[in-house]
Amino acid sequence: MRDKVEVPEGSDKKMDVVLSAAPSADVTVTISGHAGTDLTPSPTSLTFTPANWNTDQPVMLTAVQDIDFVDDLVNLTLTANGGGYVDLVKTVALTIVDDDAPSDVMLRLKASPDRVEEGNMVTLTATLSSALPAAVTVSLTATPGDPPTEPNDYGPLPE
Repeated sequence: MRDKVEVPEGSDKKMDVVLSAAPSADVTVTISGHAGTDLTPSPTSLTFTPANWNTDQPVMLTAVQDIDFVDDLVNLTLTANGGGYVDLVKTVALTIVDDDAPSDVMLRLKASPDRVEEGNMVTLTATLSSALPAAVTVSLTATPGDPPTEPNDYGPLPE
């Protein structure tokens, strides 16, 4: 079994599990660390015997499709108990490789009023052209005493 595994988003990947040494009795390997993630292993428990300890047992890793465009990281924990194995832990770093791409989202700013005299206030309203799966923060900075120049600092907005 590898220490690092990649699973494409929206698909399955088989991971084989095998013991490193013959046990004296049955060994149960439990798989955890996936709760609350986009990954589902099946089964989540394997039993090895003194007769099959060195035979690969498959675990199917299913990564659900999501709408974000960020790879997900999951640390699966495999814990072996029984037959001389006492809480023996192996961690597998798993990456769900995302297949989504960020869409072309435009940010529009609207000033109200659209013309302002020096010393007066203007309200800027920011609007995204489409929804995003996560919060967006927009920072605006104005430097007092620095006169704006067209087209670097302002210009007509497309309708």
